[in-house]
Amino acid sequence: TCALPISEQVVALRTALAAEPNPATPERLARAFKGARSDKVEELLETLATLGQARRVGEDRYVA
Repeated sequence: TCALPISEQVVALRTALAAEPNPATPERLARAFKGARSDKVEELLETLATLGQARRVGEDRYVA
């Protein structure tokens, strides 16, 4: 996701999160994108959560 504009990164991450059958960690989701760092994925997940497009479950997992 790193080579894409931030808006496209967010959309791609939201799509990947929605496809996960269980709550996913940033590390799990980062593996879906070549060159993605889990800390950056976590930042984007927090952004999605703030916008109501994702929800944090427990300490380190997210659902769409």
